[in-house]
Amino acid sequence: NVTIASAAGIGINQNLFQCPGGLCTPVYVRVGDEIMLVTALDGNSLTVERGVGGSIAVPHSLGECACGGNATTTNCFNAGSDADCTANGGTWTVTAVTLIDPLILPALANYGDVVLRSITLSYATAS
Repeated sequence: NVTIASAAGIGINQNLFQCPGGLCTPVYVRVGDEIMLVTALDGNSLTVERGVGGSIAVPHSLGECACGGNATTTNCFNAGSDADCTANGGTWTVTAVTLIDPLILPALANYGDVVLRSITLSYATAS
């Protein structure tokens, strides 16, 4: 499961899991370079199938601490939370979870397999 701060904030709600006629539109999210298929939603907890669409399932941190020249101690570089980061002079950036529109990623429905059946090119000529 993946827990996020606000499922509604990224456009995920229970309406996405209503399947008229038994046909559901897949719900995908991206974390870093990994794409995940969301199979269920419970509050802000997403049940996901990891590493879909040819992506690789990798560990993800809660965020990243940017220390720059403001760090008061080396603990800034090892901070694992917003509180630890800012207490040591850093700036915390939360790991982003982004909703992906499956219509712009047609290969996901086939787990990366796409067959080009035809292509039509149109052009205009100057008169």
